[in-house]
Amino acid sequence: MEMTEIKFMPKESKIYLGSPALLKLPDGALLVTHDYFGPGILSPEQPALTSVYRSEDGGETWSNISQIIGCFWGTLFLHRNEIYLLSVTREYGDLVIRKSTDGGYTWTNPTNEKNGLLLKSGPGHKAPNWHSASATGVYSYKGRLFKSLEELIVPEEGGDALWRPDLFSASVISADENSDLLDAASWTRSNSIMMESQKFPHELNLHIKHGGWLEGNFAEPPEGGLLMLMRVHLAHAFNRIAHIKVSDDGRNITFSHTDGVVEFIGGTSKFNVIYDEKTKCYFSLSHGYLSDEFEHGRHNLYLVVSEDFKHWRTLKKLLCDDTGLDKETARNFTGFQYPDFLIDGEDLLYVVRTAYKGAHTFHDSNRITFHKERNFRNLLNNNKPDFRSENLQQVSEKQRSLF
Repeated sequence: MEMTEIKFMPKESKIYLGSPALLKLPDGALLVTHDYFGPGILSPEQPALTSVYRSEDGGETWSNISQIIGCFWGTLFLHRNEIYLLSVTREYGDLVIRKSTDGGYTWTNPTNEKNGLLLKSGPGHKAPNWHSASATGVYSYKGRLFKSLEELIVPEEGGDALWRPDLFSASVISADENSDLLDAASWTRSNSIMMESQKFPHELNLHIKHGGWLEGNFAEPPEGGLLMLMRVHLAHAFNRIAHIKVSDDGRNITFSHTDGVVEFIGGTSKFNVIYDEKTKCYFSLSHGYLSDEFEHGRHNLYLVVSEDFKHWRTLKKLLCDDTGLDKETARNFTGFQYPDFLIDGEDLLYVVRTAYKGAHTFHDSNRITFHKERNFRNLLNNNKPDFRSENLQQVSEKQRSLF
């Protein structure tokens, strides 16, 4: 398996690598950021660390050019040739935005509401607890910039349930594209909604005690409008996502329990969707969840596509475990997850939070890796499905019968 390793951490450190984000700059350089998590970190309540890397040769080699203290779950984006990094300061910390005008070497410091502090969080895990949906993209639509934002609603029993998806409320923040993005007054937050899985009609059979969503990103369907696409955790819905409708001004979001959950390959893990103007297709990098591995199937990463935004199919298995591990061991110790990708001419570039060859678990990633799929559009001409596509379709048909 070909990969370029950007960062490695041995499992003995008990420090793991997360939240990779990828950006191509106007001068042709590539920029990658990632953060650190795990029990080896001094305290998740301390300001988090993000590392910044730059490549001048198309991703062949990388230089660590900067470290940012107080940055976690970050999203890189380019606006009017200036680089921005939107994140929280720590796990569920303040929501902040930084800007770099020198190619990622130095960044502004968000000390107040005029220079990047957008939303304050509570102390510890007291409300509000912001989750910035790492590397899920800032989307430009009708003169505004949109970003998903979740809030963790901690129950009375406290912090032992900090990753239950039913505790995340979904919302959108947006700003006029002509405004000062470092000024908190430029940003508007929508209403906030939770996936209340008990509200699904009984015949949909989607109820689960802790069913919920997180890590939203945006797309425009062919019929128009703006949708926020949410990763979901629901019974009998391994390959599903939620569609939340977003108003043009970003102030209102709505979700339908009747038809808001739709088919999507690998919707139980974080994903992004990119529309390709050249082919008029929607592309994503995601995981295929089969019935025997729905809890975590992150040891395979697929390029998937939809021509109509309704039906998704796999084009190619991009990454898989090639170490010779048996299936069960690979599921437990190999993971190609949280990909961030972009289209660069005829090629697809992507970075991955990778657990591979010596990781503590599939989740506790020990590498950040860079990959390139050359001439990726040629895959659309291959009508022979990837061998896993048939399996995914069978599972999809089984799930569809539940509806």
